[in-house]
Amino acid sequence: TRSILLLYFGGAPANFYYRTNENSPPAFQVTRLSSVPMISSRLASTLNRVCNNDASLLYLDLSLIPLHLQGDRSFFDRLAKGLNRNTVLTHVCLRNCWLESQHLTTLAFSLLLHPTITSVDLSKNQLSTTGFENFAKKLRGHQPSALISLSLDWNHIENEAAKLLVSALLTNHQLTHLSLTENPIQPGRLADIDQLISINQSFLHSKRDCRK
Repeated sequence: TRSILLLYFGGAPANFYYRTNENSPPAFQVTRLSSVPMISSRLASTLNRVCNNDASLLYLDLSLIPLHLQGDRSFFDRLAKGLNRNTVLTHVCLRNCWLESQHLTTLAFSLLLHPTITSVDLSKNQLSTTGFENFAKKLRGHQPSALISLSLDWNHIENEAAKLLVSALLTNHQLTHLSLTENPIQPGRLADIDQLISINQSFLHSKRDCRK
């Protein structure tokens, strides 16, 4: 049986949900986490599952967990190392986790150049333009990656960062979904990105047709 692990922190207390597959509703038996130390304990358990390549864990969702409260960079270093060792995860959601650019720098390689992760959601964080260059470099498609879908909604990404994304997409022909909703990016720059994504989608459809 494959599973999805979700750690949810919204209000108090936080909830831990366990689901048997991506499309099933969360189980109604919920473990209540009433304090940050308990959340840290649950995160440690989750990291162990990731590091140990738990074959039942395909979808890792840490949405709304205040990861910035985990102390220094060591947590993000451990998460990055765990992702690097993992060969079964396909989806990672770090939506609204209070991530900033320095966290993104630590996780960029592990998320964007992973051999099995096809979808990454980093929306509603504080990524901004500062420190975005390293992230964009990982998207250039020069190294093997399974990533086809990336969500960067609500991240204070401005035109300079969007320009880096355009540059990356000129050589990345695999990414077929890039969401940038509610970022202060000029319409012309968004149009450039949309056009490049459309080209990638057409390329993907052509490859599928050739296989038939």
